[in-house]
Amino acid sequence: MSVATLKQRLSSAQLDKLYFLFGDEPVQLMKCLDVIRNKANEESITERLVCHVSGPSDWESLGAEINSMSLFSEKRLIEVRMGSKKPDKLGVSVLDQITQNDNSDDRFVIVLENNEASIKKAKWFKSLQSGSIFFESKMLDSSALSHWIVATGGELGMEFSQMALQLFCERVEGNLLVASQELEKLALATSGHRIEEADIVGSMNDSGSFNIYDLTNTLLRGDLYRTLRVVRRLREIGIEPVLIIWAIVRELRALALIIAEAENGGSVSKIIDSARIWGPRKDAFKIFIQKATAAQVLTLLLHANYIDTVIKGARLGSVWDEIEILSLNICDMMSFSKLMVKD
Repeated sequence: MSVATLKQRLSSAQLDKLYFLFGDEPVQLMKCLDVIRNKANEESITERLVCHVSGPSDWESLGAEINSMSLFSEKRLIEVRMGSKKPDKLGVSVLDQITQNDNSDDRFVIVLENNEASIKKAKWFKSLQSGSIFFESKMLDSSALSHWIVATGGELGMEFSQMALQLFCERVEGNLLVASQELEKLALATSGHRIEEADIVGSMNDSGSFNIYDLTNTLLRGDLYRTLRVVRRLREIGIEPVLIIWAIVRELRALALIIAEAENGGSVSKIIDSARIWGPRKDAFKIFIQKATAAQVLTLLLHANYIDTVIKGARLGSVWDEIEILSLNICDMMSFSKLMVKD
């Protein structure tokens, strides 16, 4: 099911009892949540609870909340945010309770930000999938990305020339968070006229500002000085930390998989090509792979996961300080001379 299909379904039907949103592509997850929340408002479901669950105490609290009555005995929209963690034994029990309870007037949205293929084989996952309206968010291929950009740009009053569309797709490299940000900038800069290549170049090469694309590039180059400049500039202009962490995690996950395959004897060039790594990013990946092991990259991913929990309020910490520390650790895998390079 796509976001458009979900929106069309809800235009002529009431909310279903349970929605299960699965995957690690955040833009589609957020759009699905927005569609469901808007429908809940239309149905006068004004009480919305957001429950972040990561351990036994969280699942126990959620179970108690499900069994409690709303303050005014009205329908509630209960969002269960699992992060990327699989449920423990108690969590599975609570999920079964949600799936099997037909007597409640509450509506549920369960969000699992994970794209592991193995997780789909779990009994609890299959039960949840079969008992819900299931949506899987995943990276879009080049054709689907083009259609998404055209549709989203159309909502903002923009029309792309074929060459401009191709250039835009190459620049965002499948990252819908960056694509969304750049489309909004284009809409403001072009005032509705047809988008040409020059508009893309002018908008995305603005030397007076940085974007998330700049950050991942400087990280992979090991350029600490410029990386810290980019991070601090992104903070100044109000970029949400969750967008930065998503972009960093996307690169680290790709690197971890590629390095693991290379360590098992695979051809680095073939592995990178199969992972659809293009342009300057491909050269940066090749250099980084020579500097780091899969175990080191997994350690960086654990740190990024910790920062994600801080962003969501599940743990205490300074989000921006942690992002800078993570950036330092990534750059530290490169040579000392590269750490000292300045623009």
